[in-house]
Amino acid sequence: MGPHNLHKEFICRNMNEKRDGQRQSQLKDLKGTIGVDASGWFHRSVHTQKGAAVYDMNPKVPLFDAFDKFMTLLNSVINTRENGEHEVILFMDGRSHPLKEANEGKRREQRLNTALNDLKNIYEHGDAFGTYDTVKKLRTAIAKRRDDFTAMVAAECQKIGVHICCAPFEADWQLIEAQHAGLIDIILSEDGDLFVIGGNKIVTDIDYVTGECCLYHHGAVQPVSMPS
Repeated sequence: MGPHNLHKEFICRNMNEKRDGQRQSQLKDLKGTIGVDASGWFHRSVHTQKGAAVYDMNPKVPLFDAFDKFMTLLNSVINTRENGEHEVILFMDGRSHPLKEANEGKRREQRLNTALNDLKNIYEHGDAFGTYDTVKKLRTAIAKRRDDFTAMVAAECQKIGVHICCAPFEADWQLIEAQHAGLIDIILSEDGDLFVIGGNKIVTDIDYVTGECCLYHHGAVQPVSMPS
């Protein structure tokens, strides 16, 4: 995953941007095959799991809350199809690249310790230390995606006929390659860095209830002067 909403920070967006607080596109209007960066959905789903104890139980208890959330997100996209005008393919992360994993373990431990300390202060001091939104972000930081949760999603996708592509490493590059090869037409992602690595039509900033979204075309993005 890349920086969230990076495109909003430095890209002068095209006519499909959010204007006056309104998204300008609808999922139901998309045509072609949609490649979904599933990593964002996994992270979003895992931190909806009720109760931290389920992560430490032995034998493992299925993450039913997280599974239900993931399938709700997937079905919200599938159900926007009109007359089968677009297909949905999930792209999942593979293993961490060895060069990245060398430092990722230490970073992950540091994030966990920082989040736990901040959560402890919030629980002890309330809003004097942080808000409810802060708690949600911290919980996201310490949530873990388990392999059995991924397997639950994969099994359900097989039942309903949704294809899955597992990338060798991070799904971002696999999505870009698939789009360049014509295997998918549109990328749906909660990341904001896919323009930087060559993405073309990218859907982001999605309201999964109304179907409203922002659709960005690489060729229509205008250059801006970066601060020196």
